Amino acid sequence: MGSKPSEKRQRPQPVVKKPRTIAFVSALPGEGKTTVASTAAHILRRRRAAVGVMIPIALGCRRERTRLVSPDAEVLAHHAEAPEDLATISPAGRTDNAPPYRKDDKGAGGVNLDEILSCYETIRQRSRIVLIELHGGLLLPIAPGVDQASLLEQMGAEVVVVGSSSADAFNQVMMTIDCVKSRNLSIAGVALNRYDPDRATSADEMNPEWIELFGRVDLPTMIPVGKNHSVDPPHLDRNLIEAVKPMVSGWLNKGVD
Repeated sequence: MGSKPSEKRQRPQPVVKKPRTIAFVSALPGEGKTTVASTAAHILRRRRAAVGVMIPIALGCRRERTRLVSPDAEVLAHHAEAPEDLATISPAGRTDNAPPYRKDDKGAGGVNLDEILSCYETIRQRSRIVLIELHGGLLLPIAPGVDQASLLEQMGAEVVVVGSSSADAFNQVMMTIDCVKSRNLSIAGVALNRYDPDRATSADEMNPEWIELFGRVDLPTMIPVGKNHSVDPPHLDRNLIEAVKPMVSGWLNKGVD
């Protein structure tokens, strides 16, 4: 028998960096990426900064006739007042949480990287900052030889690591920070979500300082429980907005390329 042909690898084409691109990443689903990203989009819009939003590969979509719709993309688009349609904001999607690319006989063949980067280019051309919500994590395989970290590298993205404020999530947050640093990516911040001072343990209170020390990052931003936060209809809690403001101000003060 002849040798098995080598796997052809897709390579995203480099994108010339113009605006800042900030990607919100977590190790687990449900950590609050949409909440933090949509709050940041709202703040940028209120400051009249042109903001673009995107979910390159959306997982957990619902099917509407012949198209897939991401509820998270709808929320981001609402708070950013994005002029693009959802097909541009979220060009690839799945109804489940399976990797878009799997190397087996029954596996998925991967996403169209050229289409994703074309949509990204459309959004970045009018934006000062592009906010990207990453579904599935940095190491999710999306095409032959390409994971989502590779895609973010091509976009010139910086990363906000989003995790739980609980000390139980320390290891997950640290592993994500380590993964970011092992690739050609930089960290734009760490956001610890759903902080409740009335329920936090002494370990929870020390968690930000531990992450700052051992992760060698800036002190994480604490995101409080949004008691008046709502997805349907979309509404942002004022406490969430005030918590995220300093992080967004840091992005604007740093400027753009």
